[in-house]
Amino acid sequence: MKKIMMLMLLCIMIAGCGKTEYSEVKQETAEVITMNYIPVYSQCNIAPGMTTNGDMTFSIHNNYQPEKYIVMLRCSEHNNTFAIENKELFNKVKIGSIVTLNYVDEIYIDDKNNRSIQGQHTRSIEVSPGDTVNRN
Repeated sequence: MKKIMMLMLLCIMIAGCGKTEYSEVKQETAEVITMNYIPVYSQCNIAPGMTTNGDMTFSIHNNYQPEKYIVMLRCSEHNNTFAIENKELFNKVKIGSIVTLNYVDEIYIDDKNNRSIQGQHTRSIEVSPGDTVNRN
């Protein structure tokens, strides 16, 4: 029981007593600065080995990476550059396209009620009016 109490106290000390809130949805425009397609990558390796008894062994290592569709954006207001991996967005834009980001601020509130923005999270992207790509 004492170990459990100590573990709980340690978790509270590490996590702190703050909480996280999200702002209302905000909008900002961004420019597509580059686009990258990374095809499926699959590799299989067979590695020989030897046991402590001197017997020969083989181990098989598989490395598989699914295809990726990456769009790099630069925000007009904050001038931040970030990547979004989304095939639907990749197929709708080209380099130089202007999109509208719908995002929220992640706000951390500590135990003294001090507020600080920890980051922004994109909720959806409007490629053109009425044409929206949701972030999953």
